[in-house]
Amino acid sequence: MKQEIKTYYGIADAHGIESFFTEEEMNMTKFPYVLRADLNRQRHAVFYEVELLLPDVEVVKQLIKKGKYQESLQFIKKNLKKLSFPKAQSTDYGKSWKLIPNPDLDPWGNKFEE
Repeated sequence: MKQEIKTYYGIADAHGIESFFTEEEMNMTKFPYVLRADLNRQRHAVFYEVELLLPDVEVVKQLIKKGKYQESLQFIKKNLKKLSFPKAQSTDYGKSWKLIPNPDLDPWGNKFEE
């Protein structure tokens, strides 16, 4: 029995998953996601595209809902079927993807949350 694969997009950084959405959701917002990732490269932010099995998508959504952003990124990395980045950023994003999640990479840490 072949399981359905879904494509999701979003931003991930040193703290884990920031966003996780379908292409339709992304197109509805018209938000400049790549620009946001590029402006936050100090935290190794990347704009990603992943393919996951449908049951894995549900696990990611539940982890995000519980505020487990690092765990959701770790789960995605472990279970993805395909990964890609925007062509112009592919090399830099690929290097960062290997390093995240790791909050110690954020040069400001959690200073803004105190």
